[in-house]
Amino acid sequence: MDEVTQARLLLQLPLDFDEAQLKQQYRRQAKALHPDRNDHPEAHTQFQELMIAYETLQQVLRDRAQAASIKHSDAADNPAGTRVTVTRRSSPTSAAPPPEPPPLTPEQQLLRRNAEVQLEDLRQKGQWVQALLVVDELLRALPHDARARRLKGWVYFNYAQQLIAQNKIDRARQYLKGALKWANSDAELWRRIEATYTQLERRGRW
Repeated sequence: MDEVTQARLLLQLPLDFDEAQLKQQYRRQAKALHPDRNDHPEAHTQFQELMIAYETLQQVLRDRAQAASIKHSDAADNPAGTRVTVTRRSSPTSAAPPPEPPPLTPEQQLLRRNAEVQLEDLRQKGQWVQALLVVDELLRALPHDARARRLKGWVYFNYAQQLIAQNKIDRARQYLKGALKWANSDAELWRRIEATYTQLERRGRW
């Protein structure tokens, strides 16, 4: 999932969103997430992510406006219908990816394995609040471990599903956003999060 799609989902916007919808959703969520009003442990991080998403979608609107302007200009300058090709500048070369983290030590591998066993037991019992504590502790110990990060994404997602079943939609929204943050390398989790957003949008629950 690209960053524009992720930003659109975070702000719960349709594909054809306009500036008014973008501002309305940003203001509503910024008010709820602002650290001065929200004491959730991840409120500050989520507020920063919301600002980044807003800036990303503002750029989308600017690009749309520019493309529309170019199209209008081409039509005015080329009434006979001669084909005009517009070539965009290539984007700068992406920065080199960060170096791979060092492999886990045997002690770290054991720590992760113990956490996975605990999480599986809690999953079977549906005890997602306890699972949040386990996975948060694991990620504090192994902040760069990709497997630990995916586990956190899945725990957040499953807790959001539980909250949706309990009709706690506002709280579920926060954990779905948290799941997005940790799901970068897990295509299946991305798919499920997007499907959940789509289902809730169709039910008018966002």
